[in-house]
Amino acid sequence: MNRNILLIGIKEKNADKLYYKLNQTHKNYEFMRGYLLQKDITYVQLLGITLQFYDTIMKEVREENKSLVMDMQGLRLQEALKCFGKECDIYCFGLTREKASHIQEEIIKQKEKYKNCNVSFVYEKGESEQEIKEIVRIMEKLTINDNR
Repeated sequence: MNRNILLIGIKEKNADKLYYKLNQTHKNYEFMRGYLLQKDITYVQLLGITLQFYDTIMKEVREENKSLVMDMQGLRLQEALKCFGKECDIYCFGLTREKASHIQEEIIKQKEKYKNCNVSFVYEKGESEQEIKEIVRIMEKLTINDNR
C-alpha cells in the first residue's frame, strides 16, 4: 500500500485538475478535499475537526486497502508535519525556492523530530496540463510507486 499524500498551499482549481489526473491512472487512492472543512471556523477548530474526520476516513480507506490524497489548502507546514507527517507524504505548494530551502534546513536540523516525515516542495502551480503531468510524475517517483 502506498503512503497517503497531503497537499498544502495548492489552489482549489489546481487541486481538482491534479485529482482528476491522478484518478485516471491510480485507482487505489481516495480523494478528500479538506478545504471543504475550512469554511467559517477558526484554525484550532479546523485542526480538531480535520483530525477527527481524518481518523474516520482512514479507517474506511485502510479497510479497502487504499491510500488517501488530501488537500488542506490553508494548513501550515509545521501543523501538517505535526498532525500528518508520520502517515502522509506532504507536498507543499506556493513557496519560493529560498523559503523552501530555509524550511528544508530547519527540518534537517530537527531530524529526530521529523524522522519519518517526507516533505516535497513543488514549484509548479499546477495551472497547465504540462505542470500537472510533472507534479504527477514527481508523486509517482516519490510516493505512489514507493514500496516503503
